[in-house]
Amino acid sequence: MDEPADSGFCVDVDVRDVPGMGRGVFARQAIAEGSIVWRFTEGCYRVYDETGFLAAIGPMGHDEVAYELTHVFAFADFPSCLVRILDDGVLINHAQQGTLATHFDCGLQDYRDVSGVDDVARALLGDRFAMIATRDIGAGEELTANYSKDIFDPPFYLRLCTQYGVDAAYLDGD
Repeated sequence: MDEPADSGFCVDVDVRDVPGMGRGVFARQAIAEGSIVWRFTEGCYRVYDETGFLAAIGPMGHDEVAYELTHVFAFADFPSCLVRILDDGVLINHAQQGTLATHFDCGLQDYRDVSGVDDVARALLGDRFAMIATRDIGAGEELTANYSKDIFDPPFYLRLCTQYGVDAAYLDGD
């Protein structure tokens, strides 16, 4: 995948190893509840429809595809598209009681007219899809999110998970 031009983080963060989780993102500063911590920024993400995602994973080996399948997601607002974060936001680990959540209650909109990858990519730039602090976060704390509350699994994604042996329910519990 391409490297991002910039970062969607709105706060200073560090990336560190997390035992049993790979790497994670940690706050370098205190963050107040409700603050936007990460947002979609041009160049820091890709949006794929089924055809585009199949083309992207086509040249990859089995393990690379399995990795990609665990690093893409969809929102219910855009059920035919997968999103791949390209900056360190992809390293925000899953936790049932996450310190971050998607800011869905900001700028409620009707997305029925949004169609196509380019339209979805533009729609993600609004604060509705930003990650906000669910509580006050102290400097040095890991930034986590409960992905299972925010994501949607399109049928083509579920078929690919089955094909590549990825358990699509891996986020259902800690």
